[in-house]
Amino acid sequence: MSSSAVSIRRNLLDILHGFALPMIAFALPWRWAFATYRALAHLPLYSTRVAMMLEGIGRTRRLDAEEARRLSWRHRLYLLLEAGDAALAQTRGSAWMRRHLRRVGDFPLGPEGYVGIFFHYGTGFWGMRAMAEHGRVVRLLGRTIDRGALRHRPFLLRHGEWRYAVAEKVGRGPMIMSGGARRQIAEALATGQALLGMVDVPPGETHTLSPVTLLGHPTHFSRGMVEMAAQSGVPLVVLSVGLSANARERVLEVSKPIVAAGRPTQHVMQELASHLDRHLARDPAGWYLWGWLDAFFAPGTFVDPDNSATAGPEPTVDDADEKAEAAIEREDSTL
Repeated sequence: MSSSAVSIRRNLLDILHGFALPMIAFALPWRWAFATYRALAHLPLYSTRVAMMLEGIGRTRRLDAEEARRLSWRHRLYLLLEAGDAALAQTRGSAWMRRHLRRVGDFPLGPEGYVGIFFHYGTGFWGMRAMAEHGRVVRLLGRTIDRGALRHRPFLLRHGEWRYAVAEKVGRGPMIMSGGARRQIAEALATGQALLGMVDVPPGETHTLSPVTLLGHPTHFSRGMVEMAAQSGVPLVVLSVGLSANARERVLEVSKPIVAAGRPTQHVMQELASHLDRHLARDPAGWYLWGWLDAFFAPGTFVDPDNSATAGPEPTVDDADEKAEAAIEREDSTL
């Protein structure tokens, strides 16, 4: 396929994911929209991302064909819901959200700020909306979009900008961009605002690392937000928006407050990693970073070739456009 044909194909797929699929949530009652997304998940959409997920899980344990089909369907459903959630988070009222999202646990309601921790797991816009439900300003921690890398992907760029704009509207406050943001974070927490960000960032993409154990093996997570919570004397909560076992219900899980002040950072970080471990054991299809295991773990950590037999060859993400797309996927797929 010629480079121009590849470019056209990618831009058409960007339009599908960034604009056409969200319109389903805009246009239909949620019961019908959810049923439509469930039906679409049976189609061979997101083939590269699904293959990366299966290859990653297959390196950690054996997958039979039936489980691979089930996980593929759930992973596609997560991606489809992620496409539509941003539209709903900014257009539906609190009563509507409560009807369609079962919540387990509660957010802190006192005047002090707190730090919300989520992972590249599930769908996050509804969780952010729930954080802001009681009038609290919620500031999302993110990274500046690399416009140069997306110069040939205008629709993907526009989609990323739109999602960031939705995050600021839903949270009622501007995003805080990583890199030299500690003063902004401290000021936000001191005025009773909430901070929301992810810790499961590939180690090569951050310099503030803390050792943790994930999937039974050592790796590192970003510790910056835990340190800011400890310094500001505010609690942390872990949140995730996943699917019920039968995938017919959306579930928001909010942990009990986690105290960071006065505790070793590594102990707090391991507590957070254990939350992700439980998610991966229960519903591994919800994690978007299975294709980046080599970025998290030392070479040779997962070496059993039999475990990846059902997954097929590992997809490569080796040109500028694909790397930019993967970066945006990691950055905002769980917003």
